[in-house]
Amino acid sequence: MGRVYTYTCPRCEYRARVTGGEAQGFHCETRTIWCRDCRALYDVAIRVRVAEAEPAPPANSKLLPEPKNHLPPMLLYGQPPRTQWLQFKPRCPGSSHHEIELWTNPGRCPRCGTFLERDGIPYRVWD
Repeated sequence: MGRVYTYTCPRCEYRARVTGGEAQGFHCETRTIWCRDCRALYDVAIRVRVAEAEPAPPANSKLLPEPKNHLPPMLLYGQPPRTQWLQFKPRCPGSSHHEIELWTNPGRCPRCGTFLERDGIPYRVWD
């Protein structure tokens, strides 16, 4: 479960709503980064759970396609579809050419270098 907090700089009043490190939900995992070029903090996805693609039958196969009104066997028996995790390299959402660093609370303001203060109550809780 991820929690997003509001971080505020007491000196320059910069505000960011980020997790402050790593956060993992049921379908994704995020990481807080500091973009040196944008001078801002962002939460970016580093892992995402997606449905696993079913293998296609070979081209020389004599198998007929399933009728459209027929449910796949895994849904008939109540089994969840297979999933896999896709990994991503953290990068700035503004441009993939920007220089980034991983940021963890307690950390410094991306604009003036003062330590950021975190609100006590989460801004958002996600899963």
